[in-house]
Amino acid sequence: MTEKGIEKVEKYLAAIPVSARGIVTRAMGKTGGRMNAIKAKCLDCCHFNREEVRLCATVTCPLNPWRPFQKAKDEDNEQA
Repeated sequence: MTEKGIEKVEKYLAAIPVSARGIVTRAMGKTGGRMNAIKAKCLDCCHFNREEVRLCATVTCPLNPWRPFQKAKDEDNEQA
């Protein structure tokens, strides 16, 4: 990565909440894995608010089926 690219990444990381930096840093790394990349993108889209990611209703998003922070067990219990 170029020096300018590194500066952009550092500036981006400095602007996000501390609670999301770990996920974003792992997603940007080569060993981050697919799920961390999805979490990072969803958090970025929802302004780093996990509750907003969980409640996201954007069905046109290609990542919607893999959206993190869903509480499937809690929703199943409410339907019973």
